[in-house]
Amino acid sequence: IKAIATKERPLIMFMDDLQWSSDATTDLIRTMLLDSSLKNFFLVGTIRQDINPHTNEVMELDSNLPISFMLRSLREDMLVVDTNSEDGSDRMGTRTSAVSPWLDIHLANMSLSKTQQLISHVLGQPAEDLAALTFDLFQKTQGNVYFTIQLLEQTKSSGGLDDASGGRNATKNDHGKKLQNIQSIVELIASKIDKSKPTLRTALIVAAYIQFSFNIDTLCAVLDSLSSHKNFESFVSFPTRSSHKEQGTNRREVETMLEEAVLNGLLSHTIGGNVYRFSHDRVQQAAKSLVPYGEERNNLRFQVGMSLLDRYHRSLQSNAAAQGPPGSKDHKQAKNTTMMAVDSSMLFIAADHLNSVPTKDHLFIAKLNMEAAEHATNLGAPKSGLKYSHIAFDALSKIRTPWDRQYALTLGLHQIRADVELALGNFEVGYDLADEVCKHAKCTEDTLQVLIAKTAALSREDKKIESVETSVKAAQSVGAYPKRGFVWNIIKELIWIKRYFKRHSDEDILSMPLITDQKQLLSMRLLDQIVTYSGQADQFVQFLVAGVKAVRATIKHGICKHASMAFSFLSAMMLVQNDLNSAKRYSNLAMAIMDRTNGHGSGITTFYISATVRRLCNGPVSQTIALYDQGYHASMGHGDLESGFLCAYMSVFTAYHDGYPLQMVNNALRALTNEMKLYNISSNIHGIKRYKIFLSILMGEQVADWEQIALFGDTTESVTGNSDPISDKELLYPLINGYMLGMQLSVLCSKFEVGDRLSKKMRKLNLANVHSDEIRTVVALYTGLIAAGRYRETKNKKYLKQLRSMYK
Repeated sequence: IKAIATKERPLIMFMDDLQWSSDATTDLIRTMLLDSSLKNFFLVGTIRQDINPHTNEVMELDSNLPISFMLRSLREDMLVVDTNSEDGSDRMGTRTSAVSPWLDIHLANMSLSKTQQLISHVLGQPAEDLAALTFDLFQKTQGNVYFTIQLLEQTKSSGGLDDASGGRNATKNDHGKKLQNIQSIVELIASKIDKSKPTLRTALIVAAYIQFSFNIDTLCAVLDSLSSHKNFESFVSFPTRSSHKEQGTNRREVETMLEEAVLNGLLSHTIGGNVYRFSHDRVQQAAKSLVPYGEERNNLRFQVGMSLLDRYHRSLQSNAAAQGPPGSKDHKQAKNTTMMAVDSSMLFIAADHLNSVPTKDHLFIAKLNMEAAEHATNLGAPKSGLKYSHIAFDALSKIRTPWDRQYALTLGLHQIRADVELALGNFEVGYDLADEVCKHAKCTEDTLQVLIAKTAALSREDKKIESVETSVKAAQSVGAYPKRGFVWNIIKELIWIKRYFKRHSDEDILSMPLITDQKQLLSMRLLDQIVTYSGQADQFVQFLVAGVKAVRATIKHGICKHASMAFSFLSAMMLVQNDLNSAKRYSNLAMAIMDRTNGHGSGITTFYISATVRRLCNGPVSQTIALYDQGYHASMGHGDLESGFLCAYMSVFTAYHDGYPLQMVNNALRALTNEMKLYNISSNIHGIKRYKIFLSILMGEQVADWEQIALFGDTTESVTGNSDPISDKELLYPLINGYMLGMQLSVLCSKFEVGDRLSKKMRKLNLANVHSDEIRTVVALYTGLIAAGRYRETKNKKYLKQLRSMYK
């Protein structure tokens, strides 16, 4: 949406009938409303609220509907920071105020006079001649436009308007008798469908249980399945066989009947297309209501669900056969392309039908919902995936000793649910599921998927060190990472790698085969995680070992999307050695591999290193920021939220240090904070909040509280209460970044006494564990500037001595 909604071409999106929206739809709406960086976009949504027939008042929405839950949560999240006030609960002197991201417009039903005008317009008669008819219609419809038109057509088609029955001489009782059996719009349309031809009636009922929009081929397949079932022989009264038996239900006959429904206003259809849709959701609701609750409806839903599930699986099998053997070069890409052609909704509709029917086949329900959960997760709908995984778990709980009797199913279900729970930020539940898998797994490979998900979740919680340790253990379990004696081996490996790339051109590297072995792909993914998270946590040894192993694995086995990380690692190593030409070569190779393997979603290290290389090679700042923005969109599009936000933060950070307007930087940072809150990402969130305060003070939007700024970086977890150096890196880096920001602000505002206090705290830290030359250089620079400022203020020679030591 951000990509297509531009100032030149703004986007308006209309979403109808949101009372029927799913969790995935409401999640999208919530994200769009809360994302302050989404510009040039206008959303219009409609929600129908029924009228109480006894009081004529609008009834409240069902509180259990996804749209109701979303609106409640939105109202709770409508708090924004007002940096122009010094009173309030925020410790930096800010307060909060409520701002609504949407406008409610209530569209009421027509009044009696408006109803009379509508009837007069439709019938072409004077309004004063239609008083009796208007009164009777209004009594039934309460001014609902759709209901009024349908009831008017029904009355007209039944002869109720003949002989000027709507004229001055007609009484209220004349029309009341004709309409007394109609209680609601659903009953009205149901009576209209019920009076249709038996074959059309059947087609509409079955279509209603398929989907609001349905394909005629799918409808024919379901009708064919029902006609072959003994319980529905009388229900389906079609000529179900054409001259070609394999065609099943006569498609031409069904198409003719559906066109008749289009003429009657029950369906809509685009000429030449295969897709029909109900003209209104009330029509679908009316068709469903013609099947009574109980055994009859359960039998129909079961058969429709089984038919749709069979059709979905047949489509998958047909496409799999058409794309060739799994070992073929482009098998995976072909599979993904083909999957898009399969109507995935058939799986979910089938699951919903079959879940609603009482059954004792718990194994079947567990398998069905595991498949639905996995597919929903792959489509980027984790809440739907969570719903189906809960149903599958409930079914699995009714099977005795599932880990023993149904190991593969139980393992797969635990893996899927752990992925979904962790993706949604339910960390404790996800970690427990991961531990359960590790406890019952029969082999190491069975634990890798949950360990990868757990590693990513730990990083999202800003537990970088623990994340690295978890991924290292997982990589060691499959032999991708050495357990001991790796220092000398790594040195030899680096020498060998350097010689290898001197002998081979870029074309040789890019012509390597694609890795298809799943074990190798998992190993590369684990090494990718180690390099990424150890780089963020300044775990240099792990970064070095994993990077070298990834390069060797790429040379030995070939290219995959995680191989771009290996070449980014080499580029980083060349930067350390100030070899910018080699760094640029490996950076370009990493980007080329990422393009070839469509690995943009896992290329956070590649984007970061490439942007750094371009900046050091004196490339335009706009190119550096463009790379970070590309990394943000690619990572977010592939579901790697933490990497996306890291790219966004680096883009903002680069913009500030290269002189972009502070207001622009501050707005981008505010939008980033809101997005991270929206997706429950806490990685570096404290540092970003301090950065927001820093910018607000520089812009004059906030009065600096220097006593609080002197505590920049201090948290309840990091204060040790003694003077010992802090060596725990989980606490070290937040402290360093906080102190550095406070020192910079004190220098810019000439508050050297506050800077001196922060500088003393910085000297207590164990900076020997910091492998970043940039951090050590910046710390020395601001320590020296603060010492110079304090010497000018106090003439104390200790500051002069400190300044000289920083100079050295």
